[in-house]
Amino acid sequence: MRPSRRKRAIDQLNQRRGEQNRQREIENKARISAGLKPKPLLPLLLLGTGINTGIVTAGLMGSQAKQKNYTVFGHEVNLASRLEGLSGHGHIFISESTYAHLLSADPQLAANCIVQPPVEIKGIRTAVRIYEVPWRRDEEQAMESGVAAGSVEVPWPGPFPNHVPHQRAEQLGSGIRTC
Repeated sequence: MRPSRRKRAIDQLNQRRGEQNRQREIENKARISAGLKPKPLLPLLLLGTGINTGIVTAGLMGSQAKQKNYTVFGHEVNLASRLEGLSGHGHIFISESTYAHLLSADPQLAANCIVQPPVEIKGIRTAVRIYEVPWRRDEEQAMESGVAAGSVEVPWPGPFPNHVPHQRAEQLGSGIRTC
């Protein structure tokens, strides 16, 4: 499924869930007045993203006898994966190295990032400084609280720094994992 289809599917699911939650709130008022326990609201599907920049090992892994898969691994990929795990409910977390690159490539976008308290990350000895990239509109934050305002396309908050030379981007590598 392509990213735009996934986004539409998530938006449609959340829109239906928002409607079901509004119905449940009406039902729950009746249930409470009848002395019954209210039904819980249905959770909305929210995705998170973790982005780290650094050198990775990438390539086809496997043997002649087994299927080969293209994959990346290494410290930088592990950090991106841990950031993704922390991001949970619709946040985009970037590492300090990604933030440093963003500062030079797109200072305006970097200025919008919100520094987070340093976090302890499994497999890393010292606390890691991370930044949140704000990206959601008020309508999407309302959806998170159970009020669906319809399907909303959310643009990236600024232009992606495409003026970084391709060779440099390949050399830097990126560990990105999204669910």
